[in-house]
Amino acid sequence: MEAEQIVWTRRASIQFENAQNHIAKEAPFAANAFVDRVLELVDELLRYPEIGRMIPEYGNPRFRERVFGHYRLMYTVEEKTVRIMALFHDARELPVQL
Repeated sequence: MEAEQIVWTRRASIQFENAQNHIAKEAPFAANAFVDRVLELVDELLRYPEIGRMIPEYGNPRFRERVFGHYRLMYTVEEKTVRIMALFHDARELPVQL
C-alpha cells in the first residue's frame, strides 16, 4: 500500500528545524546532508509506509520509526496518510506519548 500524503505535526516540524539549526552551527555542510537524508526518508515513506520498525519503547505497531545516524524519525500511518510525529536525537528521552 502506498501513502498519498505526508503530514508533519507542529512538534515534528519544530524538532526538524531545531536539529538542522543545531548541526549548522558547527557544520553547515553536515546540516545540508542531514536535511537531504530526512527528506529522502520521508519520500520513501510515501512509497513504503510500513518500512519503519515498530518503536520498541511503545510496543504498539501503530507507532513506527526510521533510525538514521543518531536520529529517530517517528511516524504513524493512518489510512493513506503518513503523519510525522517526532524527530529525536537518540540521546534524548522519548516522550510518554506521541
